[in-house]
Amino acid sequence: MSLNILIIEDESLAAKHLEMAFRRKGYNPTVAGTARDGLEAARAVEPDIVLLDLNLPDRSGLDVLPELKRDFPRCEVVVNTGMSDVDVAVQAMRAGAFDFVVKPLNLDAILLTVERVLAARELKQENRFLREQYESQFSLENVGIYGPVLAEVFENATRFAPRELPVLIQGESGTGKELVARHIHARSSPQGKGPGPFIPINCSALPVSLAESEFFGYGPGAFTGAERKGKPGKFSAADGGSIFLDEVGELVPEVQAKLLRFLETKCFYPVGLNREIKVDVKVICATNRNLAEEVAAGRFRKDLFFRINVGLITIPPLRERKREILPLVGQFLREFSAAYRRPRIKFTTEAEKILEQAA
Repeated sequence: MSLNILIIEDESLAAKHLEMAFRRKGYNPTVAGTARDGLEAARAVEPDIVLLDLNLPDRSGLDVLPELKRDFPRCEVVVNTGMSDVDVAVQAMRAGAFDFVVKPLNLDAILLTVERVLAARELKQENRFLREQYESQFSLENVGIYGPVLAEVFENATRFAPRELPVLIQGESGTGKELVARHIHARSSPQGKGPGPFIPINCSALPVSLAESEFFGYGPGAFTGAERKGKPGKFSAADGGSIFLDEVGELVPEVQAKLLRFLETKCFYPVGLNREIKVDVKVICATNRNLAEEVAAGRFRKDLFFRINVGLITIPPLRERKREILPLVGQFLREFSAAYRRPRIKFTTEAEKILEQAA
C-alpha cells in the first residue's frame, strides 16, 4: 500500500529504526529532525500519517499539531513522548491527535497503531460513500418535486434535519411522510459521517401489551413469553441514528409517558430492568390525525404534543397540489418502464384530463 508516513523525531537512531520498519512494510517514510523541517517535509510529501515527537529541539510538538491538522485535515497524527509527559499527550489527543505512544518506542506497537489508522480511514471512506449514496437516493432531484408547496415541505425538512430537536410530520395517508422522514434522517448527521440507522415503527400496528417492550426492550424473564436473555428495543437499535414513529397519535397513554421522559432525558428503562440506558437518537414523528384535537379530546398528552411539535412539517394532500399530478404521473411511467423494460408510454390528453378532475 502506498502510504506516506512523516516521522518528525529528533532522536536520529529511533527515527532510522522507524524508517526501516516502515519501508519493510511497503510504506513511504520521510524523516525530519525538527519542527521546521517537519512542516517543510509535510508540504512536500502531503503525508497520510505523521509520527510526531512532542519534545522537538526548536518547537513543541503540541504547537506543531494544530498546523498539521489545519493544512492537512485528512492526515492522522500519532504523537510520541516520554512517560513523564503522558498528560501532554492527552492534551494532544484533545487537540486532534489520533493516538499517542510512549518512549522508548516499541515498533510492534507503532505498526499496530498505523494499522488502526488505516482501518479508521477505510471506515471513514466507507461512511462517506454510504452517506453520499443515501443522500443521492433521497435527494430533491429524485423525490419528484413539481411545485412550490412540496418544495417548501422539503426546504423545512432540510432546515430541521441538523437539529437535535424532534420533528413532527403531519399529513394524510399516502402523502409521503416517511419519504420526508428519510430525507431528514439522511441530512441529520455531521458531514463525513454516515447517517446511522433509520428505524421505522408503525405505532398503529403495535399490540398495546407489547408497545413498551418494542420501544425500549426488556430484561430476562420480564413477562410471560419473553426471551430468556432479554431483548433490546427499537430505541437501542436506532442509537446514533433516527427513529421514525409513524402514526404516533395511536400510542397508548402509558407509552406516551415513557416517550415523553425519553425526549426529556434521552434515557429509558427496559421493561423489567432497573438499569437506565442512554442513547443518541433523533426522534421523527408522523401522524394523519390532528393532534391538537386529540389533545383536546384527552386522547393525547398535551405535554408530549408540545415536546414533539417543535419542528412541524405539514404535507398537503395531492388534491391541493393539482399542478403536480401530471408530472408525477410522468415520473411513475418512466420508473415503471425502466423497471419492467417496456417502451415508454404516455397518457392520452383525455386520460390526463380525467386524472386532473379526479383529484
